[in-house]
Amino acid sequence: SLVGVMTGALGEKRAQFSVSLEDLGAEGLPAVVTQSEFMRRMRDMAQMSPQYNMFASFPEHINIVLNTAHPLVAKLSQTVTNALGANLTAIDEREKPIREEEKALEEKLGDRKAEEQSEEEKAEQKRIHEQLDACSKERNELLNGYGASNALAQQLIDLALLSNNMLKGEALAKFVRRSAELLG
Repeated sequence: SLVGVMTGALGEKRAQFSVSLEDLGAEGLPAVVTQSEFMRRMRDMAQMSPQYNMFASFPEHINIVLNTAHPLVAKLSQTVTNALGANLTAIDEREKPIREEEKALEEKLGDRKAEEQSEEEKAEQKRIHEQLDACSKERNELLNGYGASNALAQQLIDLALLSNNMLKGEALAKFVRRSAELLG
């Protein structure tokens, strides 16, 4: 659920970011930025040599790793549970029987390929997938919406970016204002 919250906190920037969770120890930073070493090197080479120019136009992709052992990340997780726990549980409860239907259908179908399935089985499979997609979409919208308005989630992202000198201009000004509000 933290990944969904952080994705929501990224807002418009979410296309160039991904979020992952990792135990980096309680003494580590709450969030760190990692980049693909291959893409970073290709972009560096593109700046020096015209033959690698195609890599200069590739979008930069950044991974934000949340340190699950850090107290701030634990605090964010707890606020998510407190704010959304009942709603997330309700979605899980609606999803559970659908997952059981999916498992039963998979057992019934066995190793049969799509062309070997009846139209009814295909329709049932489609219905189940649509219902699971609806539950997943509802969960993501709930988590993303919470993250978009959660100051702590946004602060963790900005801290990670700031630690890599990637927070500039208006984003840096917002970070400073939010810091003052959170400390006040």
